Amino acid sequence: MQAKLDLKNKELMVKQDELQKVRDRVAKLQKECDETVDRKNKLMEELERTARRCVAAEKLTELLADEGIRWKDTIQILNGVL
Repeated sequence: MQAKLDLKNKELMVKQDELQKVRDRVAKLQKECDETVDRKNKLMEELERTARRCVAAEKLTELLADEGIRWKDTIQILNGVL
């Protein structure tokens, strides 16, 4: 009986070692997944920030173009007066 018990205990230890390796692998993969999700979230935030900046830049460009037209008109008026 003792020999059978020793054999089963050895088998149990082998299985527990295998289980621990699987748990370690799962923990590693979970950590990688969490890091990847964090990176994705940061990239999404950066994408949104960049999109807002592009919209602001387009508005500024339009406003500056309108202002350039006004300046040209003012210069023509001033040249006509002088």
